[in-house]
Amino acid sequence: MDRDEFQAMLADLKVEYIDDLKQRRLAFDTLIKNEDRAQLFEEFHKIKGTGKTYGLDLVSEVAGHLEAHLENNPQADLDTVQQGCLVLDAVLEADSQGQKLSTTDFELYNAFIKKLEHND
Repeated sequence: MDRDEFQAMLADLKVEYIDDLKQRRLAFDTLIKNEDRAQLFEEFHKIKGTGKTYGLDLVSEVAGHLEAHLENNPQADLDTVQQGCLVLDAVLEADSQGQKLSTTDFELYNAFIKKLEHND
């Protein structure tokens, strides 16, 4: 396998990962509704690690913030987790289209970070 074939394979795997993550993300709303903080923590921990593997640094960063929020706060505010999931949605959508966050989505990201700073 030459370099170009390897790069193409990685690009295909990244697309598959993003599609899979979008599907997994749908289950997070149920976990939030059921207040299943432990399972949410596990999901965000996995995403934090695998996101970097695929070069999705902002996905990994958002997941890391959510993981830390849940780890540091046994009764973590689930509204903040829901807001973080919306940020994750925006980041995934931008990444899937090879784009950067829109101004509106960037403002959503900043509001999420400020909310975390206030809650932690």
